[in-house]
Order: sequence, then structure tokens, then C-alpha cells
Amino acid sequence: MTRVIDRIMFVCTANECRSPFVEAYARRAGEGAPVRFESSGTEATGRAVPEQGLALAAEHRLSVAQHRSRQVDVAILADQDLILPMSRIHARELLLLAPAVAPRLFTLKQFARWIAQHPRPPRSHLGSWLDAAAADRPRTNFVGDDRLDDVADPVGRPMHYWRRMAEDVVPAIDAILDGLYQSGR
Repeated sequence: MTRVIDRIMFVCTANECRSPFVEAYARRAGEGAPVRFESSGTEATGRAVPEQGLALAAEHRLSVAQHRSRQVDVAILADQDLILPMSRIHARELLLLAPAVAPRLFTLKQFARWIAQHPRPPRSHLGSWLDAAAADRPRTNFVGDDRLDDVADPVGRPMHYWRRMAEDVVPAIDAILDGLYQSGR
């Protein structure tokens, strides 16, 4: 029997700070789970993670030194089982690029809350399950800005903003991984 590998993509603006950190953390925290993580940006530059991001990753014993910013690709979005942007603004941009991904699109923090209320059935394919289970979510979930849903961008700010970003995303990733893979799905 072939083991299905879930594909989860994290998206931020430049793909230089939030989404690379989340990708690196998720890879380590989800080691052994049947999942592949990627990240990209809505306005990617091809640049590396800034020094503060490298320092933050090192504090968490992660490496993002080899990461280079990647642009969101509509074809790659269509292949993802779950797309987790860092803010509602990113979600709206992604909906405009690829409206069909709507059931598989949540902000990172939205999905951390949603998965706690919607247990994944055993042996279900993540993308197909979300296509059915999340298809009727109101599109108003993506309208406006909401601190409950948005992860603040730390670029250009002092280190304590970077640490605050990590404090915001680490529990969300832990909750998502627990909700998706806690029983070896």
C-alpha cells in the first residue's frame, strides 16, 4: 500500500521571514509524519532570510541559511492539500490567483483553531477531506484584518518582534500537527 504524503504550503509576503521559519519549524516538529512542507511568497524577491531571521532560527535550533525566497506559483498551489498564509491579506491574494483552492485555504492561526473543532477522519486524504469538510466556510473569513488570524511581519523591526512572531506561530504549528497526525493518520 502506498503511503499518501500530504502537501502543506506556508505563504507570506516576501518568503523571507515568517513562512521560512514556519516551514523549518514544521519540518522538525512533523518529522516522521506523512507530510511535505513548502513555503513561498506573494511578492518573493529571491533573497535569503535576513540576519535577524537567521538568529531567531538558531535560537530554535533550526536552519534557514540555505533558504531563498520563492514566488507563489498557481500550478503549485493547485497541488497543495493545505495552504496556510500568514494573514488574511495573503489569503485574499491567493483566492484571487486560484479561487478553486478556497476549501484548502486558511490562515495559519485559523486552521489551528478549525482543526481542533473538525477532527480529521482516520486514513482520509487531507486535500479531499478539506474539499468536502471546509467547502461551505464563509468567504467572509478572509475579509478584513484580524489579530486572531494574522501573524505580524517582523522584517525591519527589532529582535523582540521576531521572537513575538515565533511565539505566535509555534503553538499554531504544534496544534495543527497534533490535529492532523496525532494518531498516525
